[in-house]
Amino acid sequence: MKIDEEKMLQVWKMTDEELDALCKTLTVEEKDETIKELINFCKKSWQLYLSINKVTDNIMKMQDMARHHADIIIDDLLNRLSESKLKIYKKNDIMELLGCESDKALRFLKLAQQTGYAMKIGKEYQITKDNVESFLKEYNGKDLFL
Repeated sequence: MKIDEEKMLQVWKMTDEELDALCKTLTVEEKDETIKELINFCKKSWQLYLSINKVTDNIMKMQDMARHHADIIIDDLLNRLSESKLKIYKKNDIMELLGCESDKALRFLKLAQQTGYAMKIGKEYQITKDNVESFLKEYNGKDLFL
């Protein structure tokens, strides 16, 4: 005699008094069969519990790996961003860089703009770090009248 799952679920819902009354009505053979079914049910429950724990552990490991991978990607992007950051020099930066006054820095930027190394946005001249280097290399050894 095999107990079906619906009856097994009914047993789990019973109160202690209802269980006592049920046990008194069972024959020895039915009690033995019920005990076997309960043992099988417990085994399956334990296996399910272990499987759920394994799955949970694996999910947590995968989440940790994903977080670690994301951290590596973010760090790499931040490093690349800081390495490739475009430095823009304006008049005050040129004054500091060349150690000159405002009018000379402005004339430097105007000449750089006329030769295609700098740009004028609104009323301000701007030049990139790379273009400053290129401009100075091109005019290296030449007289600049500013």
